[in-house]
This record gives sequence, C-alpha cells and structure tokens, in this order.
Amino acid sequence: APSGRYDVLTVGSNTSCAIAEAPSRLPFCWGNDYSSNNLVDDTPVNEPLLDISLEHDHACAVRFNGTPYCWGNTGNYDKGEPPDPFAIYTEIEAGRFFTCAKKPDNTLECWGHASTHEYTTPPDGEFDQFDSAKEHSCAVTLGGASVECWGRNNRGEAPEFWYPPAAP
Repeated sequence: APSGRYDVLTVGSNTSCAIAEAPSRLPFCWGNDYSSNNLVDDTPVNEPLLDISLEHDHACAVRFNGTPYCWGNTGNYDKGEPPDPFAIYTEIEAGRFFTCAKKPDNTLECWGHASTHEYTTPPDGEFDQFDSAKEHSCAVTLGGASVECWGRNNRGEAPEFWYPPAAP
C-alpha cells in the first residue's frame, strides 16, 4: 500500500484501493489486476473522489460532482452504466454482476445483471448505509430500525426481511 493518510478503503479479489484524506481525495489502487481488467492501471488518479468500491473484476467511484465512474470489466452485464446518466450519488458499492449507489435523498439505485432483476431491485425507502457483496446487498433503514437485503438468496444471505427477526 502506498504511504499516506486515507479516508476510504475498499478491497476486491486481487486489488485494493484507497482515497487519500482531504484536501487531495485522490484514489490509489494496488495489487494484481484480475484477468487483466486494468483496475490498477485505469484508476482515475487525477480526480478527487467521494467514494470508491471494488468487487471481482470492476471498480466504481463517485466523483466530487456526484457522478459515477466505473472501470475494469464493466461491459459484462452492463454494471458500469447507471440507468440515469445524469443521476447524482453520494456512495457506491460494486457487486460481482451489478453496482448500487445511494442518492442524496438516501434512496438506493442499482444497475447491471440484465438477465434478472434480483440484484438490481433495492427496497423502497431511505437508508443510512448499505453494502454489496458478490451477489447480494443489504441496507440499514434510516434511523436503524431494520436491515433489508436483496439479491441472490441461494444461501440465505438475502431474505426479503432480515432484521429484526420475527417474534417467536
């Protein structure tokens, strides 16, 4: 890892990225590019970022103006292009076949994996935080009342309503 102080860290399969603390907010990526997807070589090194996320073979970031920027193997499943090219985001998370981002109004939007909507249909509502993994995502509702998950649920990782559990 490069020396320095960082505010944001993300780890993918074979690559890691971090955003330097203010005032530069520049991203730095290191590691081994998975299948030559250029996650390290194509890092937008000359642009300050708000957020960054890696997954298996692609990375996405939120620029300071709120627009997303994705690189690596983004063409597979259309995981690099949001449905609204003019949308503004505050946070972003890369999944293996999809990308999700949080808007300034605390709602979520996901895109990618054209063959099914299970990865790309987040729940309605406002959320404090969220995270995505290989094939599912979870989000904490505004105020922390519950956690809601969506995506592939072949191992119980994304039941429709996850927490708090139902009373016995």
